[in-house]
Amino acid sequence: MVGLSAASAVGLAGDGVALIDANPLTNPVLRGIPSGCVRRVALALSQGSTGLLEGLRAEDIERLPEPSVTYLQNAPGAGRLDTLLTGLGSLRLALEDALGGPALVVLRISGARAAAERVASWQRDERIRVLGPLAQEAGADPGSATLPK
Repeated sequence: MVGLSAASAVGLAGDGVALIDANPLTNPVLRGIPSGCVRRVALALSQGSTGLLEGLRAEDIERLPEPSVTYLQNAPGAGRLDTLLTGLGSLRLALEDALGGPALVVLRISGARAAAERVASWQRDERIRVLGPLAQEAGADPGSATLPK
């Protein structure tokens, strides 16, 4: 959530440091070590916040955690905007869950099943839009498809 946005900012800072320590003049001396350290901090923030996000939502987010190459080997700036947008979207999802969850409970208790289904569908669609599709269920055959009846 906040960690993904912070990982993006720290990753950009590492890209900035790389302009100083990984250029042809300074690379023989510094060998990109300072920027590598900053990028590893960004990777740790991303990995940690992703684990927290998956734990809080109790689901496996298929496209997260981001691979280490995103922070350690990509070109400067590559992938940072996507990480920032995912972090901001996750914050919005947390707010929507905090507001939508109790509303969903009240709707179901009061018997407004159609309205409850619309709220649940909206929450599911928002989750997919921000975090991508749900990971496949364990044991499901990835090649099989069910036909509508």
